Amino acid sequence: MNVPVRAVEQVTPRALRVALDSRGATCAFRPGQAVWLGRLDQAVRKPYSIASAPSDHHRDGVMEFLVGLDDDGHPGAHLADLEEGTVVEATGPIGGIELTALDDRSPVLLVAGGTGVAPLRSIWRELLAQPTTPPLAVVYSARRGEDFAFGDELLRLQHEGLARVAMTVTRDDATWQGLRGRVSADLLARNCGQPANTRCAICGPAAFVAHVAHGLTRLGVPLAQIATERW
Repeated sequence: MNVPVRAVEQVTPRALRVALDSRGATCAFRPGQAVWLGRLDQAVRKPYSIASAPSDHHRDGVMEFLVGLDDDGHPGAHLADLEEGTVVEATGPIGGIELTALDDRSPVLLVAGGTGVAPLRSIWRELLAQPTTPPLAVVYSARRGEDFAFGDELLRLQHEGLARVAMTVTRDDATWQGLRGRVSADLLARNCGQPANTRCAICGPAAFVAHVAHGLTRLGVPLAQIATERW
């Protein structure tokens, strides 16, 4: 489908939030899925996880993405110079990270590394849009405080009592007042109250995902209840 850009915002030094105007477009996707994106005047298409929920699309006609930037602050020619009204081709959905189906009230733990927060945001927004919301916790690791995409949204959810949130930085950051260090076994234990019944989803770099998955299994989370996506 060909859809125009509704908004572009730089949300971290290395990522853009790109909102596409999907009103009127047929786009049936599940939380955590991805699509191929590229400008109409470019041949290259690359996969991006959808960072908004199906309920956002149905309500507001919007699909959001996190688009990573290189060291020079560019997303690549396939998505260069995006602005309101730029037409982008979106093909899919493809793949995705999905929670294991237990019962609707089974606790949910989402663990993100860097821009791996994108598909997990789709999941938490869809969960919170449902009439019945399970106990929800989000653990988010980034290099520095400035690298937390959707950090304000998560803090608002925590303030409103909708989610338990832990954000930790792994690099020196004199301005950061929160948690520091890698996602540890202790941090996972504090946010996974019922390991045997908790549905987990992890997204981030391959080493991060492997580290967190190992930590969760040691806590007692069955491997079948851990969904992963890595790059």
